[in-house]
Amino acid sequence: MAAFHTDIQLFFRDIFEEDYEDAVLVDAYGHEHYAGDIRLITTIKAMKWEAFGVPYEYCQGHG
Repeated sequence: MAAFHTDIQLFFRDIFEEDYEDAVLVDAYGHEHYAGDIRLITTIKAMKWEAFGVPYEYCQGHG
């Protein structure tokens, strides 16, 4: 995975406009996140723990 310096929050503000503060997005696992809390967008292929069958919930407690 490569991470680049971007302003994802500016993108979300442009997309959601006046609804930005309350905008909720759903991740690939069905969990909801406020747009303002998102700092990185990635793909399933970039999350190597997926290849080893490690569950999402395990990664949430070991970050």
